[in-house]
Order: sequence, then structure tokens, then C-alpha cells
Amino acid sequence: MYVDARSLSDGERLEADLCIVGAGAAGITLAREFIGSGLRVCLMESGTFEMEDEVQALCQGAVLGAEFFPLDQCRLRFFGGSTNHWTGFCRTLEPLDFAERPYIPHSGWPFGAEHMRPFYERAHKVCELGPPTYAVEDWVDGMPAPFALESGRLNNAIYQYSPPTRFGQAYRDELEKAANVTVLLHANAVNIETPAEPDRVTGIAAATLEGKRLRIVARDYVLATGGIENARILLNANRVQAAGLGNAHGLVGRYFGDHPIVWRSGLAVFGEGYPNLEYYCRDTRVRGHLVRGVFLPTEETLNRECMPNWAMTLMEARLTDASEGARSLKTLVAQAEAGELLDGFGTHVLNIVRDLDQLAESAWHRAFDTQIRIYTTRYWCETPPDPESRVLLVEEQDRFGLRRAGVDWRLPGDFYANIVKSNRILAEEFGRLGIARLQVFPDRTPENKDDWPHIQFESSYHHMGTTRMHADPRRGVVDADARVHGISNLHVAGSSVFPTYGHANPTLTITALAIRLADHLKTKQRDL
Repeated sequence: MYVDARSLSDGERLEADLCIVGAGAAGITLAREFIGSGLRVCLMESGTFEMEDEVQALCQGAVLGAEFFPLDQCRLRFFGGSTNHWTGFCRTLEPLDFAERPYIPHSGWPFGAEHMRPFYERAHKVCELGPPTYAVEDWVDGMPAPFALESGRLNNAIYQYSPPTRFGQAYRDELEKAANVTVLLHANAVNIETPAEPDRVTGIAAATLEGKRLRIVARDYVLATGGIENARILLNANRVQAAGLGNAHGLVGRYFGDHPIVWRSGLAVFGEGYPNLEYYCRDTRVRGHLVRGVFLPTEETLNRECMPNWAMTLMEARLTDASEGARSLKTLVAQAEAGELLDGFGTHVLNIVRDLDQLAESAWHRAFDTQIRIYTTRYWCETPPDPESRVLLVEEQDRFGLRRAGVDWRLPGDFYANIVKSNRILAEEFGRLGIARLQVFPDRTPENKDDWPHIQFESSYHHMGTTRMHADPRRGVVDADARVHGISNLHVAGSSVFPTYGHANPTLTITALAIRLADHLKTKQRDL
């Protein structure tokens, strides 16, 4: 059932067996796993069923490091959380993503891909995906044929699309009918209460924007508010421990990761009679499920090149995506057709001549609608876990007097070099197949940094790593069961527990880990 916290009495106390803070993918999945269990669940949500400006403003914060979206734009504070704006792009993490890699410091999960397989299978149903397989041979009978990649450096792969499932809409009625689940709306966690020796949580102090104060008391507690807010709540819970709960080793908020995405990282020119590229540049519906083909590096490639994991696909380019010569050519063609004076004619011709052996000729054919086509490579990747990339508290406070979050996202020093290296691998594969030429942008140096107009990256709203999982409390905030080290009944759900990030969008893994955590908590509660 749903209860609006604003309708409760000031100072009211609510009791449950399990209190979940945050109703996004992780929190809703957790709560659903307990329906009919006989255990009382309180699921706290800061907002309601629609976005409200005052509630969303609680997400405001500071961007301190690499270019990043405003913090109140890249996450949503109402029922369903960030599933209210996700695209549904899904894939499991790769086996290599779970492994300790000597060239990726701080890598390695406490368990491997095989351990996650049954949880991924259950998560597929929650996310309304197709069969839990990503083997290309299980999908290609309904897709355009991919290239025959035989060099051992690249693999063809697929992503699946969720509809996308809006968790707050898809599971709203189910939770309303659940007799043992109370969804508390407009309830903001303002403190995690502990005894003087903070070995357990004794309650969650909550408040409404209108000023009412509440207290939720349970046997177990789960923070499920996202990769930024999970860390912020722990850091602000500093009345007993000045550094915040779970932060004895200064790790809360560190290792912040996101998936940088580069929409135009290279330019591929396919000549007359170019192959069917729809596997890589079109979404395809196969047996009722939407999928998309991508290029992935093999494990051997990543290990040999000492690279973080990445993926690429193709997008049909606009002429303006091409070289300086192509842009000059387009300008001249447009001016000539309009009968205008050819301003800068000499400069444009020089640009075309310089690029004649690369893209100017293809751009000419493109301008006159021949079969030559230009495609850009779309690149996204993991960033290695970096303790200096972090979420921290800034001095500005929100309506409840809690310090706001600041995000200091650090990109690795070889980020641009790896973009170049990845495109070169694809370029060499195209050359081996004899199907295209791919222009790789030059290595970025202080001397040529102004020559990188196309290399523009964005964050992906994927906030990970800030309460990372590790068996050693000196290397992680939570253990393999997602329990905060040193606190017996406080757990964390969501991508903040990821030790490494892979290239796959995190929602499917968030859901799988929430199901895994639910199984653990059910066993724990039965044993109490």
C-alpha cells in the first residue's frame, strides 16, 4: 500500500522488518522480492509518482571535475527513480569485468560471472527483456548479417533493449496490493541513527519538505538511492562518526565512475557496393525483442593492449561530421547552387586538395547521392576505478540542512589514447576485410589539442563505485553481501557497489544484484 508521509502525525514511528531507502530499480526490485514473504517492508521514496520541482531540487549539487551534467538533471527523484528516463539498453557484464586484471588497479569482484548468471536470468524478467542470452548465434537468424570478424581482435556482440521498463509504472499496482509492503511517499531520509558504538543501525530519521519528522525502525536497512546519493547519505550521517558511517578508511564516495560516451570518435568511408551495415547502425526486432549489434574487443585484445573494456557501433554520418575538406566541399556546393559569391574559395579548395586522398572525394559523392557513405564510430567505455574520482560533500546545504554532493569525476590519463587505439583496431579490421577506410583522429597532445573538434564526450548518467564491494574493509565499503563493513544490519543496493564498471549500461546488473541481496536478506531474517 501507499502512504503519504505528509498525512502522518509529526514524530510518528513506523516499524518494519526491512526498511529500503529509495524506490528506483534497486529499491523496487528488492521490495517486490519480499511480496508475500510475511516480512514487513517499508520502502521510502522522497517524491511521489510524478516529478515535483521542490523534490527534484534536493538533487542539486556541484560539478567539480571533468565535464558532467548538472546533478539535478542526471538523476530523478520520484517513484521509479532513473528508470523514468533510461533508454533500456541492456547487456550483462563480461566475465573479464569481474576478474582482477593486473593492468587495471583496484579491479576484481568478490565473485565471478558464473555466480551472477541465475540472478541475471531473473533480472531479465524484471526488465522485460528477451531470453537471457547474448550469444550472437542466438539472434542473427533475425538480424542483418554482421561482418566476418576473424582476426581474433574483435567480436560481434549484441545489446538487448528493455521496452524500457519504467519500474515505477510497471510495478506500481503490484506494490499497492502487497499487504506486507508499505511505500512511504514524500519521505526523505535525513539521518541514519546508530548507538555510540556504530555497529548497527537503530533507525532512519525521515522528514517531509513541510517539516514533519518521522522515524522508521527495522531489523535490516538498505540504502538504494543511487551512486551519488548513497555516498552522500553515508557521509552526512556523521553525528557519531565525524567522517560518516562506513567511512573508517575514507572510501565512501571514492572510485566514482561513469561511462564516457563519444558520439563521433572516428569516420568510416564505405565505397560503392558497401556492405549491409544495419547490424551495427540500426535497432532490429528479433522474435519480438529489440536488439542492436556492436563491436567488442576480445579478452585477448584487452589483455594484450592493457585497455579498459569498451564497445563501438556505427551511425550514419552527416556530411558535417567529415573532414575539414569535406566541410569545405559542402560549403562550396551550397554556395554554387545558390548562385552566391564563393567567399573564401581559395581556402576551401586548399582544404579539399589536402583531403582528396581521404574524405573529400567521398564527401563529393555523398553530396550528389551516390552509393559512397560515411559513418561515424560511436564509442563508450569503462574507466578504471580511481580513488581520486569521487563524490564528496560541499558546503552548500539542502532544505534539511544536509550538505549537498559534489562530483569530482576524473578521466584516466590515457582516455584519448584509448579512443584512438580502439578506432585503429577497427580500422585495421575494415582494411583486412577490404570494405572501408576509417579515419582515426590523432593522438591528443598539448600541441594539437585544438585539432580535436570532433572528440566530445558526455557522461551517461551511470553513477557507480562510490560504496564499492570488497571483502577487505580497507579496500571496499561493503562486503560481498553488500553489507557495510562493521555495521551488522546496513546494506547498500545499486551501482554504487560495483568494484569495476564494464561497458554495459548498469540497470540490468543493478536489478540482478538487488535480487541477490533480497535472497541474502531473506535468509538472514529467517535466521534471526
